[in-house]
Amino acid sequence: MNRLHYYSPEDIIDIEKAICFLTNEYQKSGHNKKPVVGHSLRLGFYLLEKGYKKKVIIAGILHDLLEDTDVSFQKISEIFGMEISNLVLSVTFDPKIIDPVEQYNNLFTKVLIKGRDAFIIKAVDLLMNSQYIHLVTDKRKRKGLIRKNMYFLSLFEEFKDELIYKILKQEIENLE
Repeated sequence: MNRLHYYSPEDIIDIEKAICFLTNEYQKSGHNKKPVVGHSLRLGFYLLEKGYKKKVIIAGILHDLLEDTDVSFQKISEIFGMEISNLVLSVTFDPKIIDPVEQYNNLFTKVLIKGRDAFIIKAVDLLMNSQYIHLVTDKRKRKGLIRKNMYFLSLFEEFKDELIYKILKQEIENLE
């Protein structure tokens, strides 16, 4: 993002609405043992701090709900609109795909189709998750995670001038 984005009081209220929705829905039906709410909030605040558009921030905050709760695409659409719900869907794994490599290929293809906004959300998601790769004790799994992130970047070279691309690339190179 080249310029600081201005957020109106209405924008902040909409972002707070997404935060409340995330926390309420995760309390109701969250089924991931990982710290999903904290991760999603860090991701959203990172996007806010970097000045991304409100829709990207909101979709970033909501990005794990379809995977980690019983919230439906329809419910997100009803509350936040089709544009945001489609962004959330574009960065969500297809639960019917069992093979992890196929799952990521499918996900990255959806991000490619959706474009820059989906790339930004997924890149920040990978950045936030990459901070834990050093904790993976299985060397093969750790190398696989690094390869997955490098593969993601190779697919999105058109965004190599984006700050998040550069930050994620540097983070992954530091892990190698």
